[in-house]
Amino acid sequence: MYVVTNRQINASKPGLKAFSKSQNEFGIEELRLVKVTREEDGGYQTELLDDELTSEEVDALVKEYDLDPEIGHLAQVDPSDPKYFASFRVACELFTKAQESDGKSILFYVHGFNNSTERVLEVAHNMQESYDVIVVPFCWPAFSDDAKLRKIRKVYHTDKEIARKSESALNRFIHKISDYYRMLTARTVRQISKRLRDHQDAEEIGLNDTERAARIRERYCNVKLSIMYHSMGNYLLKHATTSTTAGSRKSLFENHILVASDTNADDHEDWVERLHPLNKVYVVINRKDGILRWSEKERGEEQKARLGKSTNFIEARNAIYLDVTELPDVEDSHGYHHDPEIIRDGSPLKAVIKAAVRGEDAEYLMRRSGSSRLYT
Repeated sequence: MYVVTNRQINASKPGLKAFSKSQNEFGIEELRLVKVTREEDGGYQTELLDDELTSEEVDALVKEYDLDPEIGHLAQVDPSDPKYFASFRVACELFTKAQESDGKSILFYVHGFNNSTERVLEVAHNMQESYDVIVVPFCWPAFSDDAKLRKIRKVYHTDKEIARKSESALNRFIHKISDYYRMLTARTVRQISKRLRDHQDAEEIGLNDTERAARIRERYCNVKLSIMYHSMGNYLLKHATTSTTAGSRKSLFENHILVASDTNADDHEDWVERLHPLNKVYVVINRKDGILRWSEKERGEEQKARLGKSTNFIEARNAIYLDVTELPDVEDSHGYHHDPEIIRDGSPLKAVIKAAVRGEDAEYLMRRSGSSRLYT
């Protein structure tokens, strides 16, 4: 599994000890890519990947993966510098793996507060096995302290500040996903565009080249990308959407899945409506969520009713709201999206979340409630 992180990495330390609790020493917006291998005894091996590839290595990748050679510049660190991001190699590997497994979906995952790297990986592996998707976690430097309740309040507010500061790192991450996705699908887009140029559907007339390419990728590329934000990861997303050029606003992901969102429900439409999915934005709600109940009682004017716990604010016009409260075994869980005790085979919740993370329509597995956008 590959992990993208803005934590400080110490490659000389073994296993997950390589992941520091602090931000990258060169700035919180700096990203590193780490390959993590889970061993049979439950431990982990980590490999910090080199930042850069040579132009010769990139040429070899373009040939190996039969890519369009004209857009190799997208992997460059700087247009004037013949160096390339090493993440290009990983993008080629993951995209090809997804294609060869009959179009397996890729899910990018942004965790919540007080999460250690080990905990993030445990969740990612649970989802990868349960939903048959490829999971790529974005691991931001949440404080991750196994503190008692009296200390958790301090950890919570510290993590909120770190989440706000990580917005540029998240946007850089999503920009790179977009660049690589365009690179890896460019040849398909060009070939199909040529074939369809004289046979446009009525709905395609008037689209510019970028819009037409997005439509072609949606229809003909069998690898779907979706992104899930959990808990305070949604607070990070909220702040990441503030810039008009934010990567988080891109029309890239089939589904945006906002699970157990630890953000204010009031006025959430202001930032949720900045998201542009190819398919759906899902807001997943558990009205009995114990962690969000605690969060609502925290000090500060910002702490109002939480989006992941309330069905009283069905306001975002681009969102579908999934109330999973009464589904079997959910109870007061905050991590119901990955808990093996809840998402067992045959469970309704597993079917709903699986559809969402695979870029499919999840709401039709539930019953429409009073609102046209609320399902229970």
